[in-house]
Amino acid sequence: KRDSGCDSTPAESNTGLGTPDTYSKRDSGCDSTPAESNTGLGTPDTYSYHGNESVTGFPENADTFSQYSEIVVLAEQSLKATDRDQSSKNNELKNLLQQDIDTGPSANHCKIEQGVGEVAMTPKIRETQMSPLVLAVDVPVEISKKIVPLKFSMSCLASRVQRFQKQQQQQGTADALKYQRFRAKISPGENQVAEDELRKEISKDMFAEMEIIGQFNLGFIITKRNSDLFIIDQHATDEKYNFEMLQENTVLQGQRLIVPQKLNCTAINETVLIENVEIFRKNGFDFIINENAPVTERVKLISLPTSKNWTFGLQDIEELIFMLSDCPGVMCRPSRVRQMFASRACRKSVMIGTALNAYEMKKLVTHMGEIEHPWNCPHGRPTMRHLASLDIITQE
Repeated sequence: KRDSGCDSTPAESNTGLGTPDTYSKRDSGCDSTPAESNTGLGTPDTYSYHGNESVTGFPENADTFSQYSEIVVLAEQSLKATDRDQSSKNNELKNLLQQDIDTGPSANHCKIEQGVGEVAMTPKIRETQMSPLVLAVDVPVEISKKIVPLKFSMSCLASRVQRFQKQQQQQGTADALKYQRFRAKISPGENQVAEDELRKEISKDMFAEMEIIGQFNLGFIITKRNSDLFIIDQHATDEKYNFEMLQENTVLQGQRLIVPQKLNCTAINETVLIENVEIFRKNGFDFIINENAPVTERVKLISLPTSKNWTFGLQDIEELIFMLSDCPGVMCRPSRVRQMFASRACRKSVMIGTALNAYEMKKLVTHMGEIEHPWNCPHGRPTMRHLASLDIITQE
């Protein structure tokens, strides 16, 4: 055809198809039909360029057609070869990944999953259009578990426990060879450590069980319990026993005042004194209490304790109130009363240089189990220390 200023026929415009000889057009300033513009489809020969040149599609003779066919076949073969090369590269990559996983440190925790067109592992690696390898995590792994039967008998276990307990009873202190309970040295710098060890390992009833070995240097008692040897200061031990007995049982005699004396106490201190008046009376203080009087004026002092060269006053009352505010109802003594009792206990105790028989030494050791704090005397001197362990000496 030649373009005469008119578009193609309606049939051709709708389908966008035609024979090769009918698709040369000349541009006369008119575009294709609306049907062609809507579909946007057509064979390679249906496209026209702006201008006076026409474009033909299929060749007009058979030779040219056969040349085109050969070109298409060669293109298809080239695409297939490219696909084969890509598949070969993918297979090589799979093999390398499989070898790394089988020989790597985490080979037991990974496995290879191979599907069509992908390499799957833990973590999975897949090929995508954007990137050749993409890491995928959180993939479940199947772990083969081996079930091993375990033979268990409750009666057999009970018999073994009983046998073990019998062995422990027969061995007695066999564990002392492995564990040294007393590590502190006999040194002034380790008094607190030694006292903590004794408080932890020795209970009150153990003193009566100790065996008396003898007296050393007319001042120390050597005792034995199981495989442990202890050295006890006879004077400090007796002094601490006498001191606690005085603390617990002594009631100081008071001297009455000619005129009752007012106490300048706060309301709280006055309440503490009234609630613990019996403890004050054991310390030699006595009061008159008037419940109807105003607050801070209900208590008046009428008696003070006296003991030979020791005198007491309002400062001792204030100290006792302070101690009872922290421990109400607990028997306590002012510091000056404690000093008086310590002096009395020291003078009536067994002195260093006094020879003792087995009965007297046993009595002193037994008294240590009857007091609250047997580890040092009122003046701070230690009463008892661990001397040696016979198991360790035998082992060495």
